[in-house]
Amino acid sequence: AGLCHDLGHGPFSHMYETLLRKCIAKFEEGEIKEKLRAWTHEQMSCDIFDDIMQGIDYTSEEYGGLDEGDLLFVREMIIGKDKETDPHSKRKYKERVGRPADKNFLYDIVNNADHGLDVDKLDYLHRDTVMALGERNRERMTEYARVCRVSGNQDHHADTSDNMRTTICWPEKMYKDCMRDCFQSRFEMHQTVYQHKKVCTMDEMIADVLCHAFEGGVTVRVDGAATRVSLAEACLSIPAFVNLNDNFLELVADSAIDNAHVKKAQALLERLERRDLYDNCGIYLMDTKRGEHEDMCAMGTDELVAAIIQHHEQSKLNGGDGMCDMIGDSEG
Repeated sequence: AGLCHDLGHGPFSHMYETLLRKCIAKFEEGEIKEKLRAWTHEQMSCDIFDDIMQGIDYTSEEYGGLDEGDLLFVREMIIGKDKETDPHSKRKYKERVGRPADKNFLYDIVNNADHGLDVDKLDYLHRDTVMALGERNRERMTEYARVCRVSGNQDHHADTSDNMRTTICWPEKMYKDCMRDCFQSRFEMHQTVYQHKKVCTMDEMIADVLCHAFEGGVTVRVDGAATRVSLAEACLSIPAFVNLNDNFLELVADSAIDNAHVKKAQALLERLERRDLYDNCGIYLMDTKRGEHEDMCAMGTDELVAAIIQHHEQSKLNGGDGMCDMIGDSEG
């Protein structure tokens, strides 16, 4: 589960999901649009995992002698939250049945649905923090971790009649030294790296490159077949999705397709090379659960400008400073 939980990420990790939101607005209502709306990288990780398992004899000793229960357990660990504990979830697995109730703590390891402190987060925070801010010691997090029985079954198992469950816990003294430091590091990384305005600007420009490439007809080869599919629809086909990687930008840059969208994508790539970035003119917070991001992606330039002005004025009326943070193309 640890190795497979992010198999479903597209090019540039979460940026691919930004691309999908932009592309979804350009599809007519129908089955494909609904499938794209429901797509998540966690579910794609499970689908790719299933595809891999179909091609091997996972019951053999070479692969650890796994059975169907083990495969289900891996899928459940990848998914994390489910529909019973997370009403907004679009994922398939409703209840944890891959392991018995007394092994509930195992679900805390990869994708912790209770408080989010798991090895996935510790891994990327340690790696990114070392690269951006310098080395920090987190060995005590694993040294002091213990499995304990606590009250509240979180609906993960229907057979916990005593309302108790097993989970991974740490001593209270760890809160100040390590636990708080972990979440503080995450906050610092978002402030100084992940959400830095230059990073966000480049993210938007690369998403626009991919979006123009999609509209311009740049396609992805379906592995083992002569057919090709669009960049957005590739996420609906495992043989196409596995051919997507960060080198896709080179495919766009070298494309011989002659139309306005592809030329715009290639021009944006040249601007990225020169660091001629979009201007940042403020922050505008959107509620993605209400589909606001999709609505804005479907707007034309005039509509978008009008929406920004309206948000600015409304913020002033509500007692704010009227500032919004939108990333805009300096060419208008």
